[in-house]
Amino acid sequence: MFTEIEKPSSKPNIPAESTSIATTVVPAKDNQNQCSKEECEAFCKTSSISESDSGPKIDINEVEMSIGFEDWLHNYVYIKNPKSNRKRREDGSSSVSIPVGNNSYIFPSNTENAPKQSSSYPIRKEPNEEYYRSLGATTNQTRITFPLSHFKHFALYSFRVLACREPAAKVPGVVVQDMADACGPEAMFIYRTPTKPEADDIPIDSIELDDQSNHTQRVIRVRWKGPSKPNGVLVSYSIKYHRTDLDSVQPTVRCVTVDVHTLLGYALLTKLEAGNYSVRIMATTTAGNGPYSPPKFLYLEKRDTDSTVVTWWVITATIVIIMFLVIGVVYYLKHNYIPMSNMRLFAQVNPDYAGVTYKVDEWEVPREHIIQLEELGQGSFGMVYKGIMTKLGNDVNVPCAIKTVTENATERERDSFLIEATIMKEFHTHHVVRLYGVVSVGQPTLVIMELMANGDLKSYLRRHRPDYENGEESSPQPPTLKQIYQMAIEIADGMAYLAAKKFVHRDLAARNCMVAEDLTVKIGDFGMTRDIYETDYYRKGTKGFLPVRWMAPESLKDGMFSSSSDVFSYGVVLWEMATLASQPYQGLTNDQVLRYVIDGGVMERPENCPDKLYELMRICWQHRASARPSFIDIIRMLLPDANDNFKRVSFFFSPDAMDNSIQPGNELLDDVTEPLRANDDGFEEDEDDAYSIELTDSRLMHNNGPKPDIRSPHSPQR
Repeated sequence: MFTEIEKPSSKPNIPAESTSIATTVVPAKDNQNQCSKEECEAFCKTSSISESDSGPKIDINEVEMSIGFEDWLHNYVYIKNPKSNRKRREDGSSSVSIPVGNNSYIFPSNTENAPKQSSSYPIRKEPNEEYYRSLGATTNQTRITFPLSHFKHFALYSFRVLACREPAAKVPGVVVQDMADACGPEAMFIYRTPTKPEADDIPIDSIELDDQSNHTQRVIRVRWKGPSKPNGVLVSYSIKYHRTDLDSVQPTVRCVTVDVHTLLGYALLTKLEAGNYSVRIMATTTAGNGPYSPPKFLYLEKRDTDSTVVTWWVITATIVIIMFLVIGVVYYLKHNYIPMSNMRLFAQVNPDYAGVTYKVDEWEVPREHIIQLEELGQGSFGMVYKGIMTKLGNDVNVPCAIKTVTENATERERDSFLIEATIMKEFHTHHVVRLYGVVSVGQPTLVIMELMANGDLKSYLRRHRPDYENGEESSPQPPTLKQIYQMAIEIADGMAYLAAKKFVHRDLAARNCMVAEDLTVKIGDFGMTRDIYETDYYRKGTKGFLPVRWMAPESLKDGMFSSSSDVFSYGVVLWEMATLASQPYQGLTNDQVLRYVIDGGVMERPENCPDKLYELMRICWQHRASARPSFIDIIRMLLPDANDNFKRVSFFFSPDAMDNSIQPGNELLDDVTEPLRANDDGFEEDEDDAYSIELTDSRLMHNNGPKPDIRSPHSPQR
């Protein structure tokens, strides 16, 4: 785009001393740039100098005309074009051809020009001030419109516009060096043409529907041609089809990409039923979705084979049902009415009883090395005696505890007695009662264990009650709070060792914790302990009695035992220590305890119990097993109250505990549905503490009324 310039009516003469913009004065040569006679005379008159003695003569009219021409040139023609460092393109699309001549028309005749006021607002900073002043200026411009046509719909075009002035007129001896200096910088903008509404229509005549059904399914093949000049680029096609002979049928839309349609030229509509179908097609371009085509119809006829297939399906289903009925009747008659005299029996091994037989190993101790002394008390299987082991490794005359089995015990009871000793062979830690050896050859069967001089923890706590009657001797002082914390961390350390060995005790209580002569508490009595290494969980599956007052809710409800259930029992042991071995859940029957614990009930704070100890009980009694801490976590809580000897002998500070910082087997299955059953294994029963319950009677707990209050002399209601 160029700027229109009006030419003056007369051609001014240019003095030799002045030059035009972007021009150079060159002396005229022979045969080059020849001018007419009149032009040469005019040029020579202005450039010649009189050689007379009076000096050169100056024509005032020519000077005034030259001055007027320069004023006109500056006011109307001259546009200062700043030099640009960027290299101007030389390709044909950006180059501008500037016609040179007196009769040139820069713009077409259909250009519409309109004056326009344009404002500019330069900014100037005020001296010695923090603000700027905006100065407004208005100049006269011309708005130019130039209509263009023959554009493609929904197409992207770029437009470049630049303004140029008309170069100077031809002057003899003047050569224009650079025509680009006559033009200003170009302006570019991008414009997308609007869409054409009917450009994306699918030609209705190009749509063809063919029935391609076979004996397995009905298929419609759809052929069509896309729009010839779409809005933008074709992306995909949408085929909308539905049955017209049914009411309230939602149409189905199938998408077909342009690549698939270009490759195949058609699309298949499958899984159809017999009936009249309407098919419409829509094209999708980069401009969006086009309109759907008018519908095309195709009727799919119903074949006779359809009813035949349905008939065969009915016959087959009937035959299968009859076969199952016959098999069920035969099975029922065979197991209820056919005599077993002619049947052959096959013996199989019950996995619950496999591997019970005890085998002699390196733990066997000669009977003559054992000296039996006075009785200590009644154990799970028989009497427990104090004794001396004349030789134990390099030691001699080692005090020991001798556990025996009753004389009238069955062979299975003797094997179970030895199985408890077999379990203890796996344990080698300070806070678990140590096994010295086994005497299985001959009768009676003996198990030799570490002697715990102060007996079990329950008896020890009761002996230290203020109201304990011991003849004329004064009652010993109850354990201090520091001693209680020390006992608690020792029990937790022993249980953490069992958890690391993947054993579940299942009967953790004060009666099964033993107190040594130096008041160290150790875990003992493994009559209920079982190895769960392969499954991490143990389900008790036969009849018997269970210690319901120490059991976790999941053990009472579903028969699930884990290290988390041992943590719940550990909380009850803490309550026993705080109350000096009072009976848990005093005032409740065993059935009431069962329902109370399953429903989420816990015991109240014992009298004078510190907050830290009772808070530890409460977190051990969390109803959800996964919410309870591990024994390793409990040790960390009690570690500030432990003595220095604990760090030297405990499992927690041993190298073996490094890989067992997270107690395994805490998780419980959530989908347990098998009801709890007890076995016939013996459990230690306390005559003063009726803690056992036969689970077959626990089903009567549904109508026991509201939960009673739990009160005891050592744990008052608060």
